[in-house]
Amino acid sequence: MQIEETIIKGAPNRNRLIEYGFKENEGTLTYEAPVMGGDFEALITITDNRLEGHLYDTATKEEYTNFRLDSGANGYSHKLRVAYIALLSDIVAKCFDKRYFHSPQANRLVEWLSQLADAYLDFPFTGPSEKVGVFREKRTAKWFAFIMPIDQTKLGKESKQVDVIDFKSDRVDELLADPRFYPAYHMNKKKWITAILDDSLSDDELIALLNEGLSLVRPGLRTADPVTAGKH
Repeated sequence: MQIEETIIKGAPNRNRLIEYGFKENEGTLTYEAPVMGGDFEALITITDNRLEGHLYDTATKEEYTNFRLDSGANGYSHKLRVAYIALLSDIVAKCFDKRYFHSPQANRLVEWLSQLADAYLDFPFTGPSEKVGVFREKRTAKWFAFIMPIDQTKLGKESKQVDVIDFKSDRVDELLADPRFYPAYHMNKKKWITAILDDSLSDDELIALLNEGLSLVRPGLRTADPVTAGKH
């Protein structure tokens, strides 16, 4: 795995990249920075959301690649590697929008969740299930929804990797009359239901259903409290 693949998480934010010092030309964003006291120069480019990085010896103008081979903590190449990773990490921290999931709709739902005072996102698992994001009610910590990547063959469709959301509902039978919903994957099929996050359901439709699910785990409440949801 390339160094960049281990560091780059999320999506580049064009405006923040330009504020950071990137220059834009014909759709490519470019940034140059001295490394190791100016002995090397880093050239970072971002095209179509894909980041590439190179290091050049400032004396010879030739590309230096040995830093990609981690030769141990005492070597010069290792020190250069550490400096390069620090530069990438700073760019990501300041210029990239965090993305929890692959599908844009899943990330928009996380954004909506972040606006709530009584719910939060949790990643409680490790190993094969580490990408499962659980929506919890704050006071009880009970689940009312979760998002996970699956192959949609598990829903009886053709093979394709998708993000799905399972959410708690007291209207399962009613919702299953709509072909956009599926019997709950991996959960109690009487109390949970599944939808694919591919925009076949609008954000507003899903937010309304998630509010209903949240109401089912709120202490002492059965109907959803009004929540101002962002329009997408």
